[in-house]
Amino acid sequence: MLHAALLTLKYIFRNELNQRLPEILGLLRDLAQSSMGLDYVRTLLRYLAQAASIDRLTGDQLRQVVTETLSGGGELMLTIAEQWEQQAMERGIEKGIEKGIEQGIEQGEARLLKQLLSWRFGALPPWVESQLAGAEPERLEAWAKRVLDAPDLDTVFAERSG
Repeated sequence: MLHAALLTLKYIFRNELNQRLPEILGLLRDLAQSSMGLDYVRTLLRYLAQAASIDRLTGDQLRQVVTETLSGGGELMLTIAEQWEQQAMERGIEKGIEKGIEQGIEQGEARLLKQLLSWRFGALPPWVESQLAGAEPERLEAWAKRVLDAPDLDTVFAERSG
C-alpha cells in the first residue's frame, strides 16, 4: 500500500504517469478485495483523477488502466464517477440556492423601497418602477437612505458623485 502511494506521489506530475499507472495499480490488486482496501483504492483513484485535470492523464486512460488492472475495476470507476457526478450536482444545487436567496433578498429590498417611496410621495410614476427593477443592491441602499429626508422623488434618484 505504501509503495503504491509513494509511486503515485512520485509520478503524479510527470509525463510518464500513464506508463507507470499499470504498475501502481497492480500493487493494489489484492488490496481492492477488502473493504478497507477498497476505500484506499478509491482515494488513490480520486487523486489520480485530479491528474487528468492537469493534462498528465485523461479520464479515458485512467478508466482503461483501472479496468484492465483491477478486478472489478470497471465497476469501481463507475462508482467513483457516480460519486463525482453527485458531488458536482450538489455543488450546482448549492450555488443555485445561494443565487436564488441573493435574488430574493434583492427583490425584497426593491419591494420595500417601493413601499417606502409610495408612503412618502404617493403614487409612483412608471420611471421609478424601471429604476427599481434593474438596480444593484448598493444603489437600492443609497436610495433607501435618501427617501428619509428627500423633498421629492427626483432628489431620491439623483445621481451623486463622490
